[in-house]
Amino acid sequence: MSWGQFGMAAAWFLYGNNKLKLSRLMNQSAMWVLPFIYILFFIGMIHTEDVAEGWHILKILLPIFIIPVMLTTMPAFSNAQKSWIIHTLLGSIWICMGIGLWLYWMSPIGSINDYRKLSPFISNVRFSMLLVMGFFLSNYLFSKKGIPYRWGPSWIYLFISMGMLIYLFLLKSLTGLFVLIILIAVHLLYRLFANKSKYSVYSLIIGLVLGVFAFFKLILNEYHRYHNVKDKDFSNLPLSTRYGSIYKHDTTRWEKENGYYVWINISWYELKKAWNKRSSIDFDGFTSNGFLIRETLIHFLTSKGLRKDADGVNQLTDEEIKAIEQGIGNVNFMNPFSIRSRIYEVIKELDYYQRTRDATGKSISTRLEIWKHTLVNIYHAPFTGVGTGDVLNTMYQSYADSQTLLHPMYWMNPHNQYLYTALALGILLAFLFIILFFYPVVTYQGYLFRIYWAIVMLAMLDEDTLTTQAGATQVAFLFSFFLLSFSYKRKNV
Repeated sequence: MSWGQFGMAAAWFLYGNNKLKLSRLMNQSAMWVLPFIYILFFIGMIHTEDVAEGWHILKILLPIFIIPVMLTTMPAFSNAQKSWIIHTLLGSIWICMGIGLWLYWMSPIGSINDYRKLSPFISNVRFSMLLVMGFFLSNYLFSKKGIPYRWGPSWIYLFISMGMLIYLFLLKSLTGLFVLIILIAVHLLYRLFANKSKYSVYSLIIGLVLGVFAFFKLILNEYHRYHNVKDKDFSNLPLSTRYGSIYKHDTTRWEKENGYYVWINISWYELKKAWNKRSSIDFDGFTSNGFLIRETLIHFLTSKGLRKDADGVNQLTDEEIKAIEQGIGNVNFMNPFSIRSRIYEVIKELDYYQRTRDATGKSISTRLEIWKHTLVNIYHAPFTGVGTGDVLNTMYQSYADSQTLLHPMYWMNPHNQYLYTALALGILLAFLFIILFFYPVVTYQGYLFRIYWAIVMLAMLDEDTLTTQAGATQVAFLFSFFLLSFSYKRKNV
């Protein structure tokens, strides 16, 4: 990323024509948005105590200042250049998909349940944003007839978009799926009001209603599957197995899998003996992703409603034995394409967080814990913020003072760009930050730019997008590119 920006800077300096550059910049007021946001964080240096960290943050944010300026002041992209850029974007996404699939399925130390390997170079949230943009971009190229940006027949772009959609479900990024669903719903609503055909209107209404109903029904089913206990009666628990081994029952522990309690009906002797006959990995060993075999086995058997004894192990298929070896603790997690398993996983981790207040190792719960500390810190410095360079130090101090159960390994920045900005700069400048982001979409219109704008705005709810080089560079280039190349100023502005 750095070398790419160095190359852009070299081209910019060699081009010269400084008066023309200034004229172009003055005529594109919407392109000032990202540089102004950079200036907001520069202002936050005034009351920063950790100056070194502040300059480090400004260095990370530098792409949102220099890339929009360079793209605005250079000559406009030709249609051929636009086509090269969008196809490079689509092609690089597909290359990353291929590498991710290889790591996911072929790596000897990998786990089939470790879907984060599907995003090999950047966070799965940021890659999911690229997948969502790639999906809409491919559909745009598929549906628009006669545009000069296509390199082949339209069906190729339909294939590309469907591949990205499938990969997004495989990645199981809740943020990416949330953004995709919201954008599709908004798109359908727009078509609903723009289409004068009653048949089309009624079809879209029915489709939206059924889609929303199916989504909430899916969540409700997974909620009931987790919370509806199937073995409530502890008064009739069996004393021994069919072979005479004694069962161990811990009725004080509440963990469940698919409605069955985990820590009852356990014969450790039979489990160890039966498992070692079925697997080359010792019962006291570890799964490929670092969990204890014995605990993973117990959870898996529980999820199937089986007792934890020799009979239970013998009822497992060879495929299920392999899944346990890879660290899968629930039979429903064996299907990598199942969104049900991800919803169930979230319900389970939220229940665990509610009972223990420990969010360690759980993505959703960790975010809730981080946001809680962020809001407390914003409350203590609502107008000035803590300064550009003091966000992380403030968060660390907050974690330490509260004696949170969250492991220090997960003591991080706010994981929400709006909250991060409010903590760093204060609520007033955070409000200005939001206004600046809304300015281009109010003054300019264009399908691809508005799609990417919406992706960025929604993604910032779940990520402090601009605080990493990958996030800042991605937003700076694609935001500027789609605004300059695929939008036009509204007539009434």
